Amino acid sequence: MAVAALLQEQGASAITFQNVAEAAGVGRATMYRHWTDPAALMRDALGHISIPFLDGPARPIHVWLRDDLKRIDDELAEPLARSLLLTVLSEAQHDPGMREIRDRLAARAVRRLSSAFTRAVTAGELSTRPDDVSAMFDRLVGPVVASRILRGRATSAVRIAHLVDDALAPLAPLATRPGPAISPASVSSRGSVRAR
Repeated sequence: MAVAALLQEQGASAITFQNVAEAAGVGRATMYRHWTDPAALMRDALGHISIPFLDGPARPIHVWLRDDLKRIDDELAEPLARSLLLTVLSEAQHDPGMREIRDRLAARAVRRLSSAFTRAVTAGELSTRPDDVSAMFDRLVGPVVASRILRGRATSAVRIAHLVDDALAPLAPLATRPGPAISPASVSSRGSVRAR
Protein backbone atom coordinates (compact mmCIF):
# COMPACT_ATOMS: atom_id res chain seq x y z
CA MET A 1 0.00 0.00 0.00
CA ALA A 2 1.41 3.35 -1.08
CA VAL A 3 0.34 5.21 2.08
CA ALA A 4 2.05 2.67 4.34
CA ALA A 5 5.26 2.82 2.31
CA LEU A 6 5.33 6.62 2.41
CA LEU A 7 4.64 6.66 6.16
CA GLN A 8 7.48 4.25 6.76
CA GLU A 9 9.94 6.04 4.52
CA GLN A 10 9.08 9.72 5.04
CA GLY A 11 6.50 10.10 7.81
CA ALA A 12 3.02 11.60 7.92
CA SER A 13 4.04 14.84 6.17
CA ALA A 14 4.67 12.84 2.98
CA ILE A 15 1.00 11.90 2.65
CA THR A 16 -0.01 14.24 -0.14
CA PHE A 17 -2.16 13.39 -3.16
CA GLN A 18 0.80 13.88 -5.46
CA ASN A 19 3.15 11.62 -3.46
CA VAL A 20 0.55 8.89 -2.96
CA ALA A 21 -0.54 9.04 -6.62
CA GLU A 22 3.09 8.68 -7.77
CA ALA A 23 3.76 5.81 -5.34
CA ALA A 24 0.54 4.04 -6.37
CA GLY A 25 1.03 4.66 -10.07
CA VAL A 26 -2.25 6.52 -10.56
CA GLY A 27 -3.18 10.07 -11.49
CA ARG A 28 -3.96 12.76 -8.94
CA ALA A 29 -7.46 13.04 -10.38
CA THR A 30 -8.08 9.49 -9.21
CA MET A 31 -7.04 10.48 -5.72
CA TYR A 32 -9.40 13.49 -5.70
CA ARG A 33 -12.31 11.33 -6.87
CA HIS A 34 -11.92 9.01 -3.86
CA TRP A 35 -10.83 11.34 -1.04
CA THR A 36 -11.64 14.95 -0.22
CA ASP A 37 -8.19 15.71 1.22
CA PRO A 38 -4.96 13.95 2.28
CA ALA A 39 -6.19 13.63 5.88
CA ALA A 40 -9.23 11.65 4.67
CA LEU A 41 -6.92 9.44 2.61
CA MET A 42 -4.70 8.80 5.64
CA ARG A 43 -7.69 8.07 7.90
CA ASP A 44 -9.03 5.63 5.35
CA ALA A 45 -5.68 3.89 4.93
CA LEU A 46 -5.01 3.65 8.67
CA GLY A 47 -8.53 2.47 9.31
CA HIS A 48 -7.74 -0.65 7.28
CA ILE A 49 -4.31 -1.35 8.75
CA SER A 50 -4.14 -3.36 11.94
CA ILE A 51 -1.96 -2.23 14.79
CA PRO A 52 -2.28 -5.42 16.83
CA PHE A 53 -2.56 -5.04 20.57
CA LEU A 54 -3.51 -8.12 22.50
CA ASP A 55 -4.76 -10.21 19.59
CA GLY A 56 -6.36 -13.59 20.08
CA PRO A 57 -6.56 -14.09 23.86
CA ALA A 58 -5.68 -17.63 24.89
CA ARG A 59 -5.13 -19.60 28.06
CA PRO A 60 -3.26 -19.63 30.30
CA ILE A 61 -3.53 -15.88 30.70
CA HIS A 62 0.02 -15.44 32.12
CA VAL A 63 1.57 -17.11 29.09
CA TRP A 64 -0.68 -15.32 26.60
CA LEU A 65 0.06 -11.89 28.10
CA ARG A 66 3.81 -12.51 28.23
CA ASP A 67 3.90 -13.76 24.64
CA ASP A 68 1.66 -11.01 23.30
CA LEU A 69 3.48 -8.19 25.09
CA LYS A 70 6.75 -9.50 23.66
CA ARG A 71 5.16 -9.66 20.21
CA ILE A 72 3.98 -6.05 20.59
CA ASP A 73 7.51 -5.04 21.58
CA ASP A 74 8.97 -6.88 18.58
CA GLU A 75 6.44 -5.37 16.15
CA LEU A 76 7.12 -1.85 17.42
CA ALA A 77 10.77 -2.42 16.51
CA GLU A 78 9.63 -2.54 12.87
CA PRO A 79 9.65 0.89 11.21
CA LEU A 80 6.20 0.53 9.61
CA ALA A 81 4.38 -0.48 12.81
CA ARG A 82 6.16 2.26 14.75
CA SER A 83 5.33 4.84 12.05
CA LEU A 84 1.69 3.80 11.98
CA LEU A 85 1.29 4.01 15.73
CA LEU A 86 3.07 7.34 15.98
CA THR A 87 1.02 8.74 13.09
CA VAL A 88 -2.25 7.71 14.70
CA LEU A 89 -1.21 9.17 18.06
CA SER A 90 0.10 12.40 16.56
CA GLU A 91 -2.77 13.05 14.17
CA ALA A 92 -5.39 12.15 16.81
CA GLN A 93 -4.46 15.34 18.65
CA HIS A 94 -6.15 17.52 16.03
CA ASP A 95 -8.06 15.24 13.66
CA PRO A 96 -11.38 13.78 14.91
CA GLY A 97 -11.23 10.96 12.35
CA MET A 98 -7.80 9.88 13.58
CA ARG A 99 -8.99 10.24 17.18
CA GLU A 100 -11.75 7.78 16.31
CA ILE A 101 -9.22 5.32 14.87
CA ARG A 102 -7.06 5.65 18.02
CA ASP A 103 -10.04 5.15 20.29
CA ARG A 104 -11.25 2.16 18.24
CA LEU A 105 -7.83 0.49 18.45
CA ALA A 106 -7.63 1.00 22.21
CA ALA A 107 -11.22 -0.11 22.80
CA ARG A 108 -10.66 -3.30 20.80
CA ALA A 109 -7.56 -4.13 22.81
CA VAL A 110 -9.35 -3.46 26.11
CA ARG A 111 -12.28 -5.68 25.01
CA ARG A 112 -9.87 -8.49 24.18
CA LEU A 113 -8.17 -8.10 27.54
CA SER A 114 -11.55 -8.08 29.28
CA SER A 115 -12.53 -11.31 27.48
CA ALA A 116 -9.24 -12.89 28.51
CA PHE A 117 -9.87 -12.01 32.16
CA THR A 118 -13.37 -13.48 31.98
CA ARG A 119 -12.00 -16.73 30.50
CA ALA A 120 -9.22 -16.85 33.09
CA VAL A 121 -11.71 -16.48 35.96
CA THR A 122 -13.96 -19.17 34.45
CA ALA A 123 -10.95 -21.49 34.08
CA GLY A 124 -9.85 -20.87 37.68
CA GLU A 125 -6.60 -19.16 36.70
CA LEU A 126 -7.73 -15.95 38.41
CA SER A 127 -10.07 -15.46 41.33
CA THR A 128 -11.49 -12.19 40.00
CA ARG A 129 -11.30 -9.72 37.16
CA PRO A 130 -9.67 -6.32 37.64
CA ASP A 131 -12.05 -3.52 38.59
CA ASP A 132 -10.76 -1.36 35.74
CA VAL A 133 -9.65 -3.33 32.67
CA SER A 134 -8.67 -0.12 30.88
CA ALA A 135 -6.23 0.76 33.68
CA MET A 136 -4.86 -2.81 33.52
CA PHE A 137 -4.29 -2.36 29.78
CA ASP A 138 -2.33 0.82 30.51
CA ARG A 139 -0.36 -0.96 33.24
CA LEU A 140 0.62 -3.84 30.96
CA VAL A 141 1.04 -2.25 27.53
CA GLY A 142 2.19 1.22 28.57
CA PRO A 143 5.69 0.27 29.76
CA VAL A 144 6.34 -1.81 26.62
CA VAL A 145 5.26 0.98 24.28
CA ALA A 146 7.14 3.63 26.30
CA SER A 147 10.34 1.60 26.31
CA ARG A 148 10.24 0.89 22.59
CA ILE A 149 8.89 4.25 21.34
CA LEU A 150 10.28 6.77 23.80
CA ARG A 151 13.54 5.11 24.75
CA GLY A 152 14.23 3.07 21.60
CA ARG A 153 14.84 -0.04 23.68
CA ALA A 154 13.44 -3.53 23.65
CA THR A 155 11.62 -4.73 26.73
CA SER A 156 13.29 -7.89 27.98
CA ALA A 157 11.33 -11.09 28.50
CA VAL A 158 12.24 -10.86 32.20
CA ARG A 159 10.79 -7.33 32.47
CA ILE A 160 7.64 -8.44 30.66
CA ALA A 161 7.28 -11.43 33.01
CA HIS A 162 7.56 -9.07 36.00
CA LEU A 163 4.95 -6.72 34.50
CA VAL A 164 2.51 -9.58 34.00
CA ASP A 165 3.20 -11.27 37.34
CA ASP A 166 2.90 -8.01 39.29
CA ALA A 167 -0.32 -7.03 37.51
CA LEU A 168 -1.98 -10.43 37.93
CA ALA A 169 -0.80 -11.27 41.48
CA PRO A 170 -3.73 -9.52 43.22
CA LEU A 171 -6.16 -11.38 40.95
CA ALA A 172 -4.70 -14.85 41.50
CA PRO A 173 -6.59 -17.47 43.49
CA LEU A 174 -5.69 -17.17 47.20
CA ALA A 175 -3.84 -20.50 47.23
CA THR A 176 -1.38 -19.26 44.59
CA ARG A 177 -0.80 -15.71 45.81
CA PRO A 178 2.68 -15.08 47.12
CA GLY A 179 2.86 -14.59 50.87
CA PRO A 180 4.49 -11.61 52.54
CA ALA A 181 8.19 -11.34 52.02
CA ILE A 182 10.32 -12.59 54.89
CA SER A 183 13.15 -10.28 55.76
CA PRO A 184 16.30 -11.43 57.57
CA ALA A 185 15.26 -9.28 60.57
CA SER A 186 12.05 -11.28 60.98
CA VAL A 187 13.82 -14.65 61.34
CA SER A 188 14.96 -15.75 64.81
CA SER A 189 18.33 -17.32 65.49
CA ARG A 190 16.60 -20.76 65.48
CA GLY A 191 15.20 -20.17 61.98
CA SER A 192 11.58 -19.59 62.94
CA VAL A 193 9.72 -16.52 61.78
CA ARG A 194 8.96 -13.93 64.48
CA ALA A 195 5.64 -12.15 64.51
CA ARG A 196 5.77 -8.45 63.78
